[in-house]
Amino acid sequence: MKALVAVKRVPDGNVPLRFKQDGSGIDPAGMPMRINPFDESALEAAVRLKESGHLTEIIAVSIGPDTCNETLRHALALGADRAIRIESEQVLEPLAVAKLLQALAEREHPDLVLLGKQSSDTDQAQTGPMLAALLGWPQGAFASALAFEDQKLVVTREIEGGQEALALALPAVVTADLRLANPRYLKLPQLLQAKKKPVEALTCVDLGLEHFASRQELLQVSAPPPRQPARKVSDATELLTCLREEGLLNDTPKTELKLETTTAQGRALVLAEHEGGRLHPSVRHAVGAARCLANEVVLLVVGEAVLAIEAATLAGVSRVLHVDVAHFAQTLAEDHAPLLAQAARDLQVDTVLAAATPFGKALLPRAAALLDSAMLSDVVQILAPDRFVRPIHAGEALATIRDTQPLRIMSVRPAAFAPVADQAAVSIESLATPAPAGKACWLSTSQPERNRPALADARIVIAGGRGLGSAAQFRALIEPLADRLNAAIGATRAAVDAGFIGNDHQIGQTGAIVAPEFYFAIGLSGAAQHLAGMRDSRVIVAINSDPAAPICRHADYVLEGDLQRILPELLALLEK
Repeated sequence: MKALVAVKRVPDGNVPLRFKQDGSGIDPAGMPMRINPFDESALEAAVRLKESGHLTEIIAVSIGPDTCNETLRHALALGADRAIRIESEQVLEPLAVAKLLQALAEREHPDLVLLGKQSSDTDQAQTGPMLAALLGWPQGAFASALAFEDQKLVVTREIEGGQEALALALPAVVTADLRLANPRYLKLPQLLQAKKKPVEALTCVDLGLEHFASRQELLQVSAPPPRQPARKVSDATELLTCLREEGLLNDTPKTELKLETTTAQGRALVLAEHEGGRLHPSVRHAVGAARCLANEVVLLVVGEAVLAIEAATLAGVSRVLHVDVAHFAQTLAEDHAPLLAQAARDLQVDTVLAAATPFGKALLPRAAALLDSAMLSDVVQILAPDRFVRPIHAGEALATIRDTQPLRIMSVRPAAFAPVADQAAVSIESLATPAPAGKACWLSTSQPERNRPALADARIVIAGGRGLGSAAQFRALIEPLADRLNAAIGATRAAVDAGFIGNDHQIGQTGAIVAPEFYFAIGLSGAAQHLAGMRDSRVIVAINSDPAAPICRHADYVLEGDLQRILPELLALLEK
C-alpha cells in the first residue's frame, strides 16, 4: 500500500512573531522555519505503518517555492521514500491546497493520505476534510491512534471530552493530532543522505489545474490586545481578597457578552451539535453569531425529536430543519456533510455556520468543499457582514479577513459570542435524507463520566501542569480546589503526556479551547500552544514557583511560592 503525506513549511512557533509595519502580515525576515509539527506527527505515523509492514511506499508532498525542498528533505530523512514539490508562489487557501492534493492523489493513487489536523501558523484545520470530500473518501479527523483490522483502517480520534473510534474503508484521508506519533530523533547521517535524494517538481499545469484566485482577502494582521500588567500578590489571603472583588464566589458572571443586533439581511443555516439528549451549549452561541449576519436563522438538527423541540425555542431561530434517521445516529462526516451542503443549496442561504468544536471542525470543511466555497475557522469577531477576525499562530496574532463570496461558511468560537435566550417555539420541518455513504463505520465513543462542569462551558477552570510533580500530587492539590469552586479541571499537554490526568482534560492548540470567567494556571509554564487554548479567559491567576514562567506575563494575578503550601492555604480560606 502507498501513502501520500502532505508536509508544510511553517515558522518556528517558539520564536516571537514580528509584525510588518503596515499591518499586512507577519514579517518572515530572519524567522527560523520548520516542518509543521502536526504534519511531522502524520509522517512519523506513516513511517511506523511502513515499518510494521502495512505500507510499502511513502510519498511526501509540499506546496510552495523551492525553499520547501528543505522541508521535504527533512521528510526524506524521517523515512519518506519519495518527495514531490508542487510549485506555487501564491499563499493558497485550504480549498486550493485540497484541490492540488486531489489532483496529485488521482495521479499517484495512494491508499492513504495523511496530513496534520492543522498547520501551526494559520490554525485552520480545513485541508484534510476538504480533500476527503473532493476525493469522495472517508476521513479520520484529529487522529490519535491508527490500526489495521479486517482490511479497514481503525482511527481513534479526539473529540470533546474523550475519544471516538471509526473504521474507514480504504482509500481514506487521516488528519493527525500531535498525540498520533512523536517524531523520532534524526541523526546527522540521515540528514546528509536525504540531501542527496531528488525532489520531483510539478506545476499546477502538470496536474491539470490553473492559477487559483483568492476567495478571501487578508486585510490586517495584528497582535492581540495586551492584558493589564499582572498584580503580584504576597500570599493566599491577598489573592482570595482580590478574587472576591472580581466575583469569584458569585453565581453570575461579573461581565457578560452583549448579544449583538443586526440590520443585516439574509439567511443563515446553523448546524446544531448535541450530546446526551440535549443541544450542546455552544449552539446558543452559534445562533448568537448567526444573528449578526442574517435576519433569518435556520437551525439544522440531526437527531431525536426532543432535540428539534429544544432547538425551536432558541431566540432568533426562524425555523428548524429536523432529520431523525437511524444512519445519522452517529455524527459521521461522510453522511452529515452532504446533508448540510444540500440544505444550504436548497435554502439558498448566505451563511453556513457552526461552533468551532471538534464536531464542527470535522464537518464544516467537508461541506464547504462540496459547495466549492472557501471557509473561515474560529471566528472571534464579526466586524461587518463581509469582515471577520480570527486568531492565527496559536493566538499570538489576529487576522482580519474580508470574505465577499455569495456563500460564507464559518466556524465560530463559542466564548466570543453571547448565547441567545429562549422564545416561543417556531415551526419544525422534516428534511429528506440521502442514503448513507457507507465508507465509514462508528465503532465506539469513550467519554469518562463527569462529576464536575465540562471544560467547554465551565465558569471556573483549575488547570495544572508538570510543575505539580506527579499524578498523585495533581489529584491531591487540584481536585479539592476544583470541588470547592465547582470548577472544571484542565491540564497542559506535558501533564497529560506525563500521565497526571486523561487527555480529555488537555487545554491548548492540541486540546480544548476555553475562555472561562476564572482560569487558575497552577504549576504550568505557559507554552504558546497552551496559551492558545485559554488566553481569552477573563481573569487568569498564575500560581507558580517560577516567577519567570511565561504564564506570569499573561496573568492578571501572580502568586509565587511553594504549591504544596499555597494551595492547601487557599483551600482552607475558601472553606471558612
